[in-house]
Amino acid sequence: MADQDLAPQPSSWATLPWEILSLIISHATDSAAEYVSYRRICRGWGRSLTDYSPIRPLPSPQLPFLLLPHHDRDPRQPTPHIGNVFPLPFNPSRVPRSYDLPQLKDTEGCICVGSSHGWLIALGQDSSVSILNPVTADSLLLHPLSSIDQQNLSFHHNSFPEYHLMRRNIWHSQSSIVRRAVLSSDPAEDSNFTLLLFISDGINCCYTWSGRAGPWIKHVHSKLLVEDVISIKGFFVAIDRWNQLVFFDFRNRNTGLVLTPFTIKHDLPSGDVFLVNSDGRLLIVLTSHFLYPSQRVLPRGFIKVFQFQANPIEFHSRELKCMQVMEHTDHALFLGHGCSVSVSVRHFPQLTRNAVYFTHAYCRSELVEGEEGRVLPLYQGAVYRNIISADGMSESIEVFDVENSQYAGLWNGQRPFWVTPSLNRYAQKTAPWHSLCWEILSDIILKSGTETAAKYVSYRKTCRGWRLALTNNSPLRPLHSTQLPFLLLPHHNRDSQQPTPNIGNVFPLPFNPSQVPRSYDLPQLMNTQGCICVGSSHGWLITLGRDSSVSLLNPVTADSLPLHPLSSIVDLENISWQYLSSMVRHAVLSSDPAEDDHFSVLLFISGATKCCYTWSGRGGPWIKCLHPEFLVEDVIFFNGMFVAVDTCNKLAFLKFTDQLNTGLDFRLYTEFQKPPVQHIYLVNSHDRLLVLSTVDPIWPGQSHIRGSFFSISAIHVNEKVGRISVEEVVDLGDNALFVSSGCSVSVSVRTFPLLTRNAVYFMHVFSDLIISEEGGVVKLVTLYQGAVYRNVVSAETIKVFDVENSQYAGLWNGRRPFWVTPSLNRYVL
Repeated sequence: MADQDLAPQPSSWATLPWEILSLIISHATDSAAEYVSYRRICRGWGRSLTDYSPIRPLPSPQLPFLLLPHHDRDPRQPTPHIGNVFPLPFNPSRVPRSYDLPQLKDTEGCICVGSSHGWLIALGQDSSVSILNPVTADSLLLHPLSSIDQQNLSFHHNSFPEYHLMRRNIWHSQSSIVRRAVLSSDPAEDSNFTLLLFISDGINCCYTWSGRAGPWIKHVHSKLLVEDVISIKGFFVAIDRWNQLVFFDFRNRNTGLVLTPFTIKHDLPSGDVFLVNSDGRLLIVLTSHFLYPSQRVLPRGFIKVFQFQANPIEFHSRELKCMQVMEHTDHALFLGHGCSVSVSVRHFPQLTRNAVYFTHAYCRSELVEGEEGRVLPLYQGAVYRNIISADGMSESIEVFDVENSQYAGLWNGQRPFWVTPSLNRYAQKTAPWHSLCWEILSDIILKSGTETAAKYVSYRKTCRGWRLALTNNSPLRPLHSTQLPFLLLPHHNRDSQQPTPNIGNVFPLPFNPSQVPRSYDLPQLMNTQGCICVGSSHGWLITLGRDSSVSLLNPVTADSLPLHPLSSIVDLENISWQYLSSMVRHAVLSSDPAEDDHFSVLLFISGATKCCYTWSGRGGPWIKCLHPEFLVEDVIFFNGMFVAVDTCNKLAFLKFTDQLNTGLDFRLYTEFQKPPVQHIYLVNSHDRLLVLSTVDPIWPGQSHIRGSFFSISAIHVNEKVGRISVEEVVDLGDNALFVSSGCSVSVSVRTFPLLTRNAVYFMHVFSDLIISEEGGVVKLVTLYQGAVYRNVVSAETIKVFDVENSQYAGLWNGRRPFWVTPSLNRYVL
């Protein structure tokens, strides 16, 4: 028994202490291949290698891996996938080993469109763009392609909001959507990195995405069919098939580019061209296209290398020179569009000095068993090595043939990529944001600032701990009181015949035309299934549920307050929800519930022209208040009373005589009567009561309206004599107005310089009948769309945001949108 107790037991690698693990790593992780091997031992080792730094940094030079696209067993039903990463067997006696990386297995529906600085640039079937480090498993999700100009891309319109790419673009064609994609630097080292994207159909423009976040930015340039692009010394350098070089500088967000054509004299047939950054030197490599299947020795002079003779600071110089390189000293080049690498053979003696490694794919036809006459294309490829000779006439030989290896068929029509492993993220210790104490968190907020609701929402999304801290505690200083209004678009419904109400999406309006609107993922809006918004006031949404419940919801701070349901009103207790949801004509608050416990809610019901309903913040039931016949068009709270305007431009002032709103003082003024108008709005502009009215209609597709569109009047009330005076307003000064029924806002352009002074921003909704065919049944469906316009007073009106031509197409769907002025007051209580 004693001998059995002394018998050696299997080692439990998962429980190995970090001190011993770090010691092992410090002596035996000289390459990314070894690093990946350690990660695969067990889950505990993988987690430890991800969360902590080793005792010594890993060496920076790494041998590039070869990324082969996913092999599909049934090429008739291809499934996109990133693929397999493995080191190239430069030693002929070795067999290549494919590394089983879990983060690559989770890329179902994705393909690789670029490889740069050790990161893969992936494109998903839902048009999502992300960058992925296949070694450290770090990933970063960028804005989807659906947020850029859609005339260059094709989407399933009925796949909103995911925006799946059209089926014809999947697999064989999806990779051609993005022609080239390259990073300016390693995101693990430089948070201000830039991603440059060339779309296949967009030969006159390119797109950039900054590591500082934000939308895709479009840059227009002259016609350029890019063959290759790299990053060198702060610039992007691109070359087209006519050997024209273009230098891009996006460091100041301005498109600085110089188109510099030049011609290289060579005797090669028309072939591929590659750019390589070799220790700061710009190399141009030309190859021939004449490669055939099973050709293991290529003709002499297949590759020629040229060096660009110019300082990158002098890229604007017209005297450009290129000199043929006869010897590349102690370096080896790996060629791939957007992912070429130069490696020193001093670090990797298994490489051949002065050599060029490149891949080539070819296609052959194969008959399908059991299907006579059906032929399928089968894509194969090989890796070649060419030694640069002094006379430029060396031979290229095949060093790895995919067809004759265990990876046969891997390429399957997709181009391979070289991946230079980056372990920089591994050397950075991840901060446990969720466990950060409140004292440190408040200090971060104090120094970095949360002056806007957008920043506040970003902090809330960091993790649950931060969200709780921001909800339950106050910062060391109050937040900025003036906020730019958000735009609330109602929920888009796939089935317009059986609508499922939801509050919708909140995002800031892109006043800067170069920006794309960003939809904020607010959990408190996701949990409003079955609710609709009937009003927006003082930063709070007034919502109505299917059970006729009424509640107030702050979409930023997540505060909510339930009121009495509408079914408690005798006049409305037997009305179904479908009718009740359309009967709430206007709903408005007297003040911010976070600041005033004595706030009031005023409700106007369609068809009820002689009464309104109020609810007091002190609690109690809904109170019905009778008044003279008055068909309300808009209503706001101004100077301690509610002000309403009707369809005949009559003004009414409603003031409650007690705190429970049981008494109503209703005063009607007719001095403001004008001819019938299209729309009329009330605005409290810095304690001035403004009335805006429009006469001319707007038609679908109309993006520009000449002449004055709004008639603006200022109302002055003289309570002593019981009269009002009307003054025409021709200039709003340094103010901009956002108008919509019940939620109009006045904002100073001094606080928000992106706005246009003396301007009015307003929304307009259009409806159209479209033919929809589902299940063989043809039916007419009403499609609602809308746009946001800007009118400079006494000038012209232009469209600044069209929902139809954006990623939010179809969002309005028959419900009116609302301006939401964010309120953060609950946060400082």
